[in-house]
Amino acid sequence: MIRIGAYIASNGGGFIPYMYPAPEGGMIDEKALDTYEPKIGYVFPVGDNWWIGSGVYFSDIDYSGSGRPEVVSEMITLVEDSAAYGREKGSASAFAEISNLSGMFVDEEGHYIYAYDYNGTLLAHPYLPEKIGCNLIEKRDPFGMATIWALAETARTGGGYVVFIWPNPENDNKEELKIGYVLPVDGNWWVGSGVYLSEITGEEASILSPVSG
Repeated sequence: MIRIGAYIASNGGGFIPYMYPAPEGGMIDEKALDTYEPKIGYVFPVGDNWWIGSGVYFSDIDYSGSGRPEVVSEMITLVEDSAAYGREKGSASAFAEISNLSGMFVDEEGHYIYAYDYNGTLLAHPYLPEKIGCNLIEKRDPFGMATIWALAETARTGGGYVVFIWPNPENDNKEELKIGYVLPVDGNWWVGSGVYLSEITGEEASILSPVSG
């Protein structure tokens, strides 16, 4: 979060998504992993050497009672429906449906489901058929985060949100900040989806260049 915030601020400032523990009893405990909730933050440079930022939890924004942006609610429903489909129909049927570009798990806005096993092997994907069967556990984003590992571990422990960076096909495949949601299907595989930060804020959210160090 801090590395991304610093980078965005150094490039003029802007929005960032991140996970942070919600206060309980007026206190924040960063070790309490079950209290982490998604936030939308905004960062801005003060000078050449430092920057400032702030953020709001999804639950603090009025989204007509849903507690989160509509596009995020739709993403969660897509993930829940695909996990239920996998449990009911079995993995073979689920993988075929998830990988179908015109199937029930690709919505009108192009949001889609992907499926992996817990070792990071891609099992189904409507936009990356050439990668199905490949192990992507070592894939890292420009900041060094092991993206697939983080998603898989979140699913393994019951599911939830993950903030990561992924190419946006609607923006010339530029790397962009994304809020994902994953759920386990069974002890062998899991499903997930995500929405780009720009879909929530309406502003450009691509990462201009890789960050090293």
